[in-house]
Amino acid sequence: TCLDKEFLRSYLRNIGYMGDGPPPSIPAPVVREVSKRCVASYRVLSGQAKLKDFNLKTVDQVMEEL
Repeated sequence: TCLDKEFLRSYLRNIGYMGDGPPPSIPAPVVREVSKRCVASYRVLSGQAKLKDFNLKTVDQVMEEL
């Protein structure tokens, strides 16, 4: 499980966006997962929580919600 921007990059690759042209709109489930990862990153790095404390989804799991 990664807490960096690779999750969003993977999502964009899955929908075929490679950086050319205007970026696509990002659906709410993807935004929620990215937000959750930002909070998790802060809390893990600040020692407030452990990574296992978060129920982070894979790109495939989020894609199933769409």
